[in-house]
Amino acid sequence: MANYKIETLQGYASVIFLNAATINKFVGKEKRLLCTINTQEIHCAIMNSKVFGYHIMLGKSTLKKLGVKIGEIVAATFSKDNSVLQFEQNKILQEVLDLDDEANKIFITLTDGNKRGLINLVNMKKSEQKKIDRALLIAEKIKMGISQQMKM
Repeated sequence: MANYKIETLQGYASVIFLNAATINKFVGKEKRLLCTINTQEIHCAIMNSKVFGYHIMLGKSTLKKLGVKIGEIVAATFSKDNSVLQFEQNKILQEVLDLDDEANKIFITLTDGNKRGLINLVNMKKSEQKKIDRALLIAEKIKMGISQQMKM
């Protein structure tokens, strides 16, 4: 476990810059990781910038979930993410896909990145009904050939 400072990247993104040990352990081997910050586990990806180096990004909702703020020092560990999509599957979307064979067959053929993006679209909604509505919309859109998060 190492201590990391939550910083901003050019004033718009919250990031943790990775230390040399973490970089040596994962870069070139694993991109998607599990990060445990203050005993809470999140899925993350190693990002690289020519100017800033290796880091992971933390969105506002993640900071809120972790109960941390920019500028704080946090204890964090990183490990390989062995989950299927390296992302927490949304149960509502999975139920919709289980009921819609055609949409499920198409969903299975999508790239892992497109799958994560579509799952994230459902996860962004707060109420259960809105999550259901979004999952149903995604099922219809992928049957129409639209599979990228940005085009939903």
